Amino acid sequence: MEIKQLTDYLGGRFLQVPISMMQAFGVMEAVFVVYLFEHRRYMIDKGLVEKDDFFFLLQEDVYRQTGIAPSTQTTYIRSLMSMGILLKEKLGLPAKN
Repeated sequence: MEIKQLTDYLGGRFLQVPISMMQAFGVMEAVFVVYLFEHRRYMIDKGLVEKDDFFFLLQEDVYRQTGIAPSTQTTYIRSLMSMGILLKEKLGLPAKN
């Protein structure tokens, strides 16, 4: 069995999470918020959404890329919505998270 070194995980894509955001929301919720903002920026840069428009993201995709479980995402989303930081709209038939 191959033993992985920490350096095997460095490089590639990364998120910059401000310490002030970690202090305000907690580490994992701050990572979640920054991930959402970075995904939105990516979609704007690719021309998939307009700058002032809503963006979309599936909880399964967030889980696959961050390891944050859908149930935990739901908790974070509710918290961010109650603070007025995030708006959420369910789409599809039947509507999904």
